Amino acid sequence: MTSSFTGVRVLTLDDFPDLRPLFEKTYQKLLLDNEIDEPHAPLIKEQTQIIQDKLKNPRSVFFGSYTEGQLSGFAGILPITDIITDYFREQGIFVPQGAREIGGVYIGENAQGQGHAKKLLEAALDQLHKTGTDHFLLDAVFNTSQSYWTKLLGTADHILLNYWRKNDHHMIWVRKIEEILSRLQDD
Repeated sequence: MTSSFTGVRVLTLDDFPDLRPLFEKTYQKLLLDNEIDEPHAPLIKEQTQIIQDKLKNPRSVFFGSYTEGQLSGFAGILPITDIITDYFREQGIFVPQGAREIGGVYIGENAQGQGHAKKLLEAALDQLHKTGTDHFLLDAVFNTSQSYWTKLLGTADHILLNYWRKNDHHMIWVRKIEEILSRLQDD
């Protein structure tokens, strides 16, 4: 039986007890699916702390997607990460004024393929659009994530070759919010 999408709402730090196991399980699967050889436990612990810190950051807004009342995915509007700002600075590329990053997009295994990532992206972009923000950035580390975002957003604008290890690149998209919102709403 397939569970159905029931909505999106803004998350708070009070939601971390529900978010944590979803993140840890999803991140573990990403590490396995992308054949990351490093010990997983320290990576999961470090990334869980990063997610919690981002959730605490007043400049971040997280959205959760729900299936039958259970948190099944999340994504955040975040300050642009150092990976992106450092790369842009080194390349002499300017970040569009006021742009924000959409990041921390994780969808639980049972909710994948049901439109949760699109609904979360739409909620985040709608929030940014209401504040007058014109552009967003999104980056992807894992090959499986890169494949998904390439299908949804098109070819990445910037590819940091062999960033993590040989043949593991880091991809960055810079997009106009109105353009992507229109595309999502047409689907």
